[in-house]
This record gives sequence, C-alpha cells and structure tokens, in this order.
Amino acid sequence: MRALTVNAETLETTLIDLPREGGLAQLQREVGGYIEAVRLEEFDFYLNEEGKMIGLPLNEVGTLLWESVYGQTDVIMGNIVVVGKPDDEGYETELSLESAQEIQNIAITLQVTRFGNALMARGN
Repeated sequence: MRALTVNAETLETTLIDLPREGGLAQLQREVGGYIEAVRLEEFDFYLNEEGKMIGLPLNEVGTLLWESVYGQTDVIMGNIVVVGKPDDEGYETELSLESAQEIQNIAITLQVTRFGNALMARGN
C-alpha cells in the first residue's frame, strides 16, 4: 500500500510500501514510537503520539496539512506517514499519486523557503 513519509528535520518525502496487514510495526518505526492517527479530508497521516512530550522537531508540512482542515489550533511534531482515507471496513487505503505529489510540492516549497532564509541570514 502506497504511503508517503515526511521527515520533520529535512522535509524530505519518501514514497514507501506499507503492508496491508501488519503495518503497525513499520508505522511505529517511521514515526519513532507509538502512533496517533490524524484524520484530514482527502487523506490521513500518522505521527508519534508523544512527539511534543519528547521534544521531536516541528514538522512544517504536517502542521500545514493540519491547518488546512483545523486552522491554527495545533502543531505537528516529528516525522509523519501519510496514507489514504480508510475504506468502508475501516482499513487504510493507499495514498493517491495526486495527493502524494501535492504533499511533495508543499515540502519542496518549504525547503526552498528555508534555503532562501539561510542565504539572507548569511548576507548573500
């Protein structure tokens, strides 16, 4: 099942293949601990449920995805794994290629902004 990881520190995105059954262990590895689901309109994502408590870095992509549905009510910390909406039986579905591309574009935009800000801070 196609999913997309977003690294909080680098904003690097990676398409991964999650097994339809037994994917919990891989989700936990990707986020670095126990998972919590975040339900959005077009897709969902998983994060480390203790991310804030253990001081994981801000995930700007995850935060923007959150804000697109819930407004500026929270921030997302740590790596995330984005999947498709659950099917009628409650099982996760694979992330569409269109949604993956949309999220990758957000990450690229944020990376470029970070780079530009770093250049300006150096005076170049």
